[in-house]
Amino acid sequence: MAEADRKLSHYNLRVTHDSDAELARALYQTVRYFDLFEQPVTVVQMWRTLVIQSQHSPMRWAGRQVYSLSEVRLALKKSARLKTQLGWRWGYYFLVGREQLVSAYQLKHRLAQTKWKLTRRVARWFTLVPFVRMIAMSGSLAAGNTKADSDLDLFVVVAAGRIWTARLGLLVVSQLSGRRRKYWDRKAPDKICLNHYVTETSLAINSDIRNLYTAVLYQKMVCLFWLDVFQNFQQANAAWSKRFLMYPEAPRLKAVQAVQPLLWLRSLKSGLEKILLEPVGEAFERWAERVQRRRIAEHTMPGQRGRVVLSAAELAFHPDTKVPSILAAFAQEEGQGQLL
Repeated sequence: MAEADRKLSHYNLRVTHDSDAELARALYQTVRYFDLFEQPVTVVQMWRTLVIQSQHSPMRWAGRQVYSLSEVRLALKKSARLKTQLGWRWGYYFLVGREQLVSAYQLKHRLAQTKWKLTRRVARWFTLVPFVRMIAMSGSLAAGNTKADSDLDLFVVVAAGRIWTARLGLLVVSQLSGRRRKYWDRKAPDKICLNHYVTETSLAINSDIRNLYTAVLYQKMVCLFWLDVFQNFQQANAAWSKRFLMYPEAPRLKAVQAVQPLLWLRSLKSGLEKILLEPVGEAFERWAERVQRRRIAEHTMPGQRGRVVLSAAELAFHPDTKVPSILAAFAQEEGQGQLL
């Protein structure tokens, strides 16, 4: 019996050691990933967006219970390796030698408050647009890591069969507000960029773009309205995103930046949707698609890089995406043995 107890104790120590090493490695990966965006991270941010897999990282986390916040805090305190690789200042962690990111990030956070005011002002009118089912902020503003020349990236969920109608309505509203980003804008500070649409029956993201970047992007999105559809979107993409991230599952609460649609706007929207029911709505959808496809074709260069998708289930406009270079940079350092 004593021998059995000794073996069990040795096994538990080994399992605990392996688990601690994997957590420390994931914490370092997380800080290193956000460093690519010049963003330091807090303990809570790491806990909610823990990078567990990339190109060179094997699947060792299947079935593992999510680490608690206290476990994450403890790992940061007791890991000798992390103490040599990570710095800490004012509640933020960063790679050693990158402490300047903290003060820069705090300035970005202040700048973000102004951009949120602009976004909410326009988003309130987006609640009027027929067949729009949810809008969320994505990109740098959602992460609080915005710059002065950053635009305002929005992710949109629309009703099935009305994706072109909804997009046309959103473009009209953003144009009238003076905040619409145009195709020729190389830099568009404080302009609305409506660059990704999916339908409420096609919430699962295309397998072509299921990677670490999009997993983090969608995990950090901020719902402007309506929260129930946003939760459905998160659930529809949970299975694949958990191959890259570990995060605690909990019901999403209404964000402080969320927009409360005015009652009269919701009533007006409901009336417009009734008008655009079949057969009028079908004819309008076909017309809206023809008009927009023609305009898009005029501004699409042959052999253009990036990702542009035009379908009844998804519209995506990322012609100059930096995602491949970001993932390549992250994988390159890992491949050179820079990780724990």
